Amino acid sequence: MIDKLITYLPFYRINEIEEYFKTNINNLRTSKNIVYVDNVYYEFQKSILKEHFPYVEIRTCNFNDRNLCYIQILEDLIEEPSEVLIIDSDNVLIDDFQRIDDEMQKAGYNFYNVADKGWKPDSLGKRNAKVGEIKTDGITRFVYSYKIYGMYNMMFFIGPKQAVRLDKGILNRMNKKAMMDIKDSLLKIDLRFRNYISDETTLGFIYYYSGIKHVPWIIGTEHEYHMSTPITDVKTFKMIRALTFSRLGKNLMGKGYPRVYWLYFRYKLAQVGRTLPVLFS
Repeated sequence: MIDKLITYLPFYRINEIEEYFKTNINNLRTSKNIVYVDNVYYEFQKSILKEHFPYVEIRTCNFNDRNLCYIQILEDLIEEPSEVLIIDSDNVLIDDFQRIDDEMQKAGYNFYNVADKGWKPDSLGKRNAKVGEIKTDGITRFVYSYKIYGMYNMMFFIGPKQAVRLDKGILNRMNKKAMMDIKDSLLKIDLRFRNYISDETTLGFIYYYSGIKHVPWIIGTEHEYHMSTPITDVKTFKMIRALTFSRLGKNLMGKGYPRVYWLYFRYKLAQVGRTLPVLFS
């Protein structure tokens, strides 16, 4: 049974605590509810959070980066292990999600991802497979499994993720060295570029080097797209994204992770290819 609910967001999106996270709290009726708020660097910000959201525990940081924020959540959970669901702040769980989780636990899925209704499993290619099903209120819900490591696209990727269900077992399996190494590698990248790396990639790397090669997932949220950071120049976005991924791979070289060499070279080639359209546009 889920006893802890967590979300994370930057300060400029704190409205989502009231709009979506409160709904999820009422849905799950969890005993402990925590919000990690990034981009908090001033005491007055903390007073605003305390005044407006007394029904949750607020933990602040100033990483300017969802990846480092997620690693902080994992570090805290390893110290405070529990049955936890970490949900993206702009998502609402479908009604009575606790019953879905109960059935997932009975079926042996002690950790899994939750995707939003917009995901089409057939679009994920050969890395995705249907592995089972559960039933709640007479409704059949399919369970899928996603292979974390890929050779070309999304090389470390945990699959569809609007929420992540973790139990004490998987928290105990987390490779702390891999967590620290990718954290250090991210910190060597300029903070203005780090958010070009998805947290699905960071989690994929940590899972993979913790011995987890496949991640079960199920559909169970409504994604309320916030559109606060629209992409207005796709060519430049792709160029910087490739640059950032290649830098991440380079920073991880020599630390005992053989597959990061291909991560570096694959995205270095992509960086060159993505730069040409920008130069001649």
